[in-house]
Amino acid sequence: MRSTRPIARRIALMKILMVALLGAALPVAVGAPASAAPGDQVCTIVVGGKTGHYLCRYSYTYIFYDGRNHYFVVGTDDAVWHIWQTSVGGSYSDWTSLGGVARSSVRGVTYSQSGSLVLGIWVTGTTGSTYCKWYNLPPNGGRWTPGQLAWSLC
Repeated sequence: MRSTRPIARRIALMKILMVALLGAALPVAVGAPASAAPGDQVCTIVVGGKTGHYLCRYSYTYIFYDGRNHYFVVGTDDAVWHIWQTSVGGSYSDWTSLGGVARSSVRGVTYSQSGSLVLGIWVTGTTGSTYCKWYNLPPNGGRWTPGQLAWSLC
């Protein structure tokens, strides 16, 4: 049976790092996607020839991670959506949902942990709480933690 203490320490470290970098409580979203509110302005973003639509009030977020470009938006379904370069200087993935119900723009940070480069993102959810997830967090290299559509309360 593996101990959950290392994961708890990583989460605590991530919170401290985010507060230190941003100087405040951090802004996600969890739950079933809701429809865009009537009157919401919808913006269009084209990345690598692939078009995405997002709520204009939450600007898109660009993060350079592992030599590749990554873009995050809050879609018209209020979920977080992501598109990334599949290789350094290469083509782009399709737009992929990361789930949730966001009430803020996506924020992010990259850092090194146990020899792995980690990408952390977070948003404010419907209750005003902050939710986060990490990509490539050891020992779950190459995938999102806690999951593709799941978020952790930070």
